[in-house]
Amino acid sequence: MREVGMQVTAKAEYALRAATVRASAGPGPVKSEQIAAAEGIPLRFLHNILAALTRAGILSSLRYRHRRSMLRR
Repeated sequence: MREVGMQVTAKAEYALRAATVRASAGPGPVKSEQIAAAEGIPLRFLHNILAALTRAGILSSLRYRHRRSMLRR
């Protein structure tokens, strides 16, 4: 019997990677720019993914100076 790997969209993979970075970062907010740089995710694409995760209640976002986003658990 052959094993068949699961196919995951790039958006789903990036969402999992972003959530993993956030979860392993410890207490306090994490800048979306840090996640993008650490995982090689295009920042604009990451912002769309993070917005979806925030709407789903998985993450919460925090706006601070210069309209950048930071993520909280």
